[in-house]
Amino acid sequence: MGGVGNNEIWIADLTTGTLERLTRQGFNDRPEWSLDGTRVLYSSNRSKANSLWWQPADGSGPAELVFQWHDAIREGVFTPDGRSILIRTDTPDSNRDVLVLPLAGNRVPVSILTGVNDEKHPRVSPDGRLLAYTSNETGREEVYLRALSGPAARVRVSTGGGGEPLWSPDGRRLYYRARAALMAATVGTSPALAISKRDTLFTGQFSTSPWHPNYDVAPDGKSFVMVRPVEEPRQLILVVNWIEELRRRTARRGE
Repeated sequence: MGGVGNNEIWIADLTTGTLERLTRQGFNDRPEWSLDGTRVLYSSNRSKANSLWWQPADGSGPAELVFQWHDAIREGVFTPDGRSILIRTDTPDSNRDVLVLPLAGNRVPVSILTGVNDEKHPRVSPDGRLLAYTSNETGREEVYLRALSGPAARVRVSTGGGGEPLWSPDGRRLYYRARAALMAATVGTSPALAISKRDTLFTGQFSTSPWHPNYDVAPDGKSFVMVRPVEEPRQLILVVNWIEELRRRTARRGE
């Protein structure tokens, strides 16, 4: 929300239903919470090029520049240890690459996913070992999984198109969007990285985004926050008791 030419970030209290405006300058997008919940990281065009900024979530301090690159930065996501940020950048040849930015030292980014394909939606598993992302390398956007470091063998998670991957808090499942469905892929790592099954958790007319996950998983893993498109204003929807529903469905299939 914001004025003409602006896009602002707001903090919504899910208990009271109140909204507090956080940003007040430029076009701001794709917010992410810091691990301790005290700051909000986001992409903004308030500097020369789209860059990463953060500021206290309670509005107690001004926004601070985290990192500016020679290419526009469109997305930033903290790693589980809070020591680095995965960033997605535009490239001069109109592709999208993913890099990891250490927050200590000189903050020199290291390339992870580069090339002629578009890679986006980077998410690191809770144990810091695996990287989930979306790529169009087959001509259709699909979700992939690979080691964050070391040998880069990867597996495809989605089977008929997908995007917006997010991890369950325990790292055993990778959620993703496939058209109107929210999917859960069970991830195995022994003896090799593999997807053992894919379940449809629920379907619905919730807003999606080609650029950044447009939903979230509650910290306890028991519910989701979804965005349902309406005329005005948009509504936040909590989906609860989905674990019990998943158990009932898989039990009927004898799994």
